Amino acid sequence: MTPTGEFYLARPTSVFGGMARHAWVEKLIEVHPVIASPNYWSSLVEQHGVKYLVEYDDDTWEILDND
Repeated sequence: MTPTGEFYLARPTSVFGGMARHAWVEKLIEVHPVIASPNYWSSLVEQHGVKYLVEYDDDTWEILDND
């Protein structure tokens, strides 16, 4: 998630996988994610790093840094 509150996802490798991921993220964090082009994704990674959205068995979730 950027400082402006936008949640970007890398372009998916498949249409159906991308649709499933998009729906999962939107349902889980209640934010409409934006698909970033490969060039824009690279720029975002350089500026903000990569973070991971993790969902736990108890239906809680958190966004983790890539350490």
